[in-house]
Amino acid sequence: MIKTSSRYQSIIFILSFSLLIFCHHAFSQGETAVPFLLIGSSPEANGMGRISGSMMTNNAMAIIDNPGQIGFQSLDNYFNTAFFNKKTDWLPVFQQQDMTYEARAFNFGLNLQKVLPLPFGLSAGFGYSRINLSLGEFVITNGDPTTLGTYYAQENAEMYSFGIGLEYFIKIGLGCTMKKIESDLTPHYRLPYPNNTPHAYATDIGVVAQLPVTSIIEEVNGSELKFAGFFKPQMDINLSYARSNDGGDIMYISAYQADPLPYKTSVGLNFKFALRYTNNCDVELFSIIHAREAEDILITRWVNYDNDGNYTGNAWSYDDGLGDIQYAKNLLFGETNGRISLRKGFQITMLELFEYRKGSLSEPGLEHTTDGYGLNSKGLISIVDIFAPNLLSENTIFGYFFHHAEIRYSIARYYPSEANHPLGGTRFEGLNIRFLN
Repeated sequence: MIKTSSRYQSIIFILSFSLLIFCHHAFSQGETAVPFLLIGSSPEANGMGRISGSMMTNNAMAIIDNPGQIGFQSLDNYFNTAFFNKKTDWLPVFQQQDMTYEARAFNFGLNLQKVLPLPFGLSAGFGYSRINLSLGEFVITNGDPTTLGTYYAQENAEMYSFGIGLEYFIKIGLGCTMKKIESDLTPHYRLPYPNNTPHAYATDIGVVAQLPVTSIIEEVNGSELKFAGFFKPQMDINLSYARSNDGGDIMYISAYQADPLPYKTSVGLNFKFALRYTNNCDVELFSIIHAREAEDILITRWVNYDNDGNYTGNAWSYDDGLGDIQYAKNLLFGETNGRISLRKGFQITMLELFEYRKGSLSEPGLEHTTDGYGLNSKGLISIVDIFAPNLLSENTIFGYFFHHAEIRYSIARYYPSEANHPLGGTRFEGLNIRFLN
């Protein structure tokens, strides 16, 4: 519980946490409201330096960063869901137990090629997701210990996503998200519009594409690439683009002080190399993913004054295109220009059972590294398929269930470069459950 003596002290205190400490990048490009939208939601992605939008993943939370993921995932999944099995303590250095962050997502999909004689894969997906940042309970006083009341400060976003997936040599996912954002930072009776939480509406669009290099080579050659009889290499190249938080502004005190949403664009590139075992089954023995993402806040802000030098309000505008992102320099060569957020990460997977991740994030005013690991139930089935291929045959009810259901557990941790940084010790922990087509 946090004490405050006035509306302005409470607002300054809350924003100092949610804005100044975490979202340096938002300020480097221009102030924005609701920067909690820039917090990484997926524990899987956070272990890789917060790379999510460009990862070809079955984690349901990936659509929060790139709605194109729901189209991609619907090619293979009937249903998948992800959630925090434990709320993340936000800014743990301050030891405020009621300051927490959490997210959850549900996605449904259907590949029409499963029910119609189509010459290519065509799928549709729908999803719901929600993120919430709780800043705790605040006590209202009047300059002395007398308590006048309490209120909870929190911010949240509800998102509805839909998309389509296409598979014909390459896989493409297209998607759109519509979101409602609420920023409940001060007692309602002190707002200019009582009983109406400050809110805004926004739209995200995204596309992801996977180029299965090995499969294309096999198609051209007319034969499978194998060695030693049943070992098969795999290489995929994955690309992504997303534009997020395209909307208006959000007002707390007056229209003159309204702030824009954190409108941003991001692009990603990653490579996957794997070795598969194909004797009586198809099991991924080993894989490594190397990924990069570049992100930029596309907002320019300025202050207006009249001819006498009197302040007349703030103004802002959205920028076009990719902003300061330089595709070759940022993604191919991994160099930053000091004006964008650049993320790098890799993931190593053994027997589809154990995943280790490490990454880094570099942006103006903030540097940190991350790591994480995951456990996947699919790996247990893979081991059984290798050593006892008939034990869990898909022709049986149990065998079909175990081959088409998957539970993944992931943990991620932040390590800021600055000593005693408020993000130090931040830990994300979550589950993802999916059922395959």
